[in-house]
Amino acid sequence: VYAYRVKDPVALYKNVVGNIEKPFQRRELNRTVTTLLLSALPEALHALTGDGVRPHELAFHTKALAAAVIEQTREPLLARYGLELVSLAFDTLIVTDMKLLQSAQQAAINRDPKMAAATLVQGAADTLRGRKP
Repeated sequence: VYAYRVKDPVALYKNVVGNIEKPFQRRELNRTVTTLLLSALPEALHALTGDGVRPHELAFHTKALAAAVIEQTREPLLARYGLELVSLAFDTLIVTDMKLLQSAQQAAINRDPKMAAATLVQGAADTLRGRKP
């Protein structure tokens, strides 16, 4: 979820609104802003992980992630579109991807034959005890 405001109406008109033959719709601009935000996300994630934040800890650093994305998009938004990103917040998308991350980590661990064997032994032991693996 994000909010933006027009900071430079001349740039917005010259680069966006003035180049469209049909009536301008805000949803067109929203798609552009969303694309720009998503393209800035990998760099922001890289900056956070470079600061020592592990991927599984990202759910606890959403404010820092939002600040990094805002910083990454500040210049392109203002220069190209005359816009300023006011706020950015992440929904539970990152938190729900924790299961996917854990699954990927387990798959990476099981690339090592010894770790894969240990996982099999643990699964067999859990089955013998009557627990779900």
